[in-house]
Amino acid sequence: MGEQMRADRLLRMIWMLSGRSAPTPATELADRLDVSVRTVLRDVEALSTAGVPVYTRQGRGGGVSLLPHWRPDLLGLEADEARALATVVSLAGAGALGLDDAVERALDKVAASAASRGAPEESGETVRLGTRVVIDPEGWLPGIGGRSWLKEALAAVEGGYSVRFRYTPGQSGATREVVSPALGLLCAGSDWYLVGRAEHETRFFRLDRIDELETCEADGAESSSASAGSEEGSGKSTGFGRAASAEAAESVDARFDLLGEWHAARERFRSRFHPLPALLELQPDALGRLRSLVQVEAIEAGGEQPDVALGDGEIPVSSADNCPSVRARVVFADISHALEALPRLAGKVRVLEPPELRASMRELAEQLMADHTDEDESKKHDS
Repeated sequence: MGEQMRADRLLRMIWMLSGRSAPTPATELADRLDVSVRTVLRDVEALSTAGVPVYTRQGRGGGVSLLPHWRPDLLGLEADEARALATVVSLAGAGALGLDDAVERALDKVAASAASRGAPEESGETVRLGTRVVIDPEGWLPGIGGRSWLKEALAAVEGGYSVRFRYTPGQSGATREVVSPALGLLCAGSDWYLVGRAEHETRFFRLDRIDELETCEADGAESSSASAGSEEGSGKSTGFGRAASAEAAESVDARFDLLGEWHAARERFRSRFHPLPALLELQPDALGRLRSLVQVEAIEAGGEQPDVALGDGEIPVSSADNCPSVRARVVFADISHALEALPRLAGKVRVLEPPELRASMRELAEQLMADHTDEDESKKHDS
């Protein structure tokens, strides 16, 4: 074990030194390799004895270097392949999965491989490009939704475990217990899903709707607990539902095609909707938010209004802030999508077409008014 660890460390040192034009301080190498400076110097001597052209430079600006233009070519990656890998790999995303240290070591090797195929400065360009593309599963605000369970879900997928958890679907809101094999992880848009199986079908469970996740063996017996209700992470079960489904005992099929299953599920989901084109009038400062909520097909300048009768107290959007409004032609997935998205732009947008969407928005507004009217106000209006 010790010899294997040392061999891994020596290789990593070569990757770290490759492509660098300036010497790397021994203290930096010791810190990144988690060893002492003395061990680093012994490793340098071992590499030199093995024929690797590594040397040390004393004094100010000194450190450990490889001979210029000597590059290990262990991966055999072309420069564009190395850049592509460095771009799609994000340390922030890896950190959420508990893989940041491993990914950082891998990026050292990718950068060194890029340098071995071209000019030494290409190593730095590859690393720099990787730092300019960040994929972070945590958004602007903390604590939105529930616990993400990313690390626990990844461990279950990697170990071939089944999982037991409580799940609250977005539509019914009825919490239920689920026992399922952990088939994979999916990031779609800004949401992460645990891919499992229920009722002999592949299912996608949003991680922020999961509570009390525990891993279990194929037969449903608990192996380790990641439950939010466990005692100080001791792994003690919270005690909910002991019955394991037969499907949880199914072994993960090596031929399981996660990408194919996702594409098929997405197509089935989209086929349930009936697109609803609409014409909206809105303030220009609401355009950016609108684009994040719905497909915008065209933006038109304001001007003569279409023949739309204004309801009692209804005013054109442009009058609200004395700035010219714009019109946007959009396509909602269906009317329920419109009724979910448009209230987020309240005071900034007004529906011009179609009439049925205008009527639905009025009904929603009346319901909201009724839900938020105090009893005293209600009695006053009745009198």
